[in-house]
Amino acid sequence: MEHHGAGIIDDISSHSPPCPLCPLCPLWFLAFGFVMNEQVPFAIMSDREKYLFDLQGFIVIQGMLTPDEVKALNEGLDANHDKRLDDGNRGASGAMAGDHPRGLYTGMLTWDKPWCQPFRDLLTHKKIIPYLNTLLGRGWKLDHNPFIYTASKGTEGLNLHGHGMVNLSGSRFYAYQNGRMRCGLINCQYQLADVNPGDG
Repeated sequence: MEHHGAGIIDDISSHSPPCPLCPLCPLWFLAFGFVMNEQVPFAIMSDREKYLFDLQGFIVIQGMLTPDEVKALNEGLDANHDKRLDDGNRGASGAMAGDHPRGLYTGMLTWDKPWCQPFRDLLTHKKIIPYLNTLLGRGWKLDHNPFIYTASKGTEGLNLHGHGMVNLSGSRFYAYQNGRMRCGLINCQYQLADVNPGDG
């Protein structure tokens, strides 16, 4: 069971080098080589977490967000309910058919204050940094704008997102070598409501 505030990290979102022009990424300065030295200690995942990620391709981190953080994120969604769209990325499989499509929010980082701030705070949340350091190495950045899916009873199934392409893509990789993990496709999911067994 995943409770609200849990974080899920898996290997399905692309990564590219840091961009010093990105105004929303406070870690842009890590792009420069003089801070890329991995001989300098920095926060990383525990051995158990690394084992579980290597075994499963994902890990669930309970208590990633505090109740106050979850409340602020949900209040931001409630205040911007008019920006909710129907997700147009619908699957052709009849097995995933539902009564209605998923809800979709985008652009949270540019919403009016104070509603944007809780979402901006997730970008370099102190609890997520060890996982990004471990899986991406030092000098990571946001690859594209985040988005939120919403669902209720009867919502159609979710297509697996992970670029199941026939041809090899150099950005979709996973390697463990000399004690270091590197993954080119990281997706951090935050649960803003309880997810119970059988919820999907």
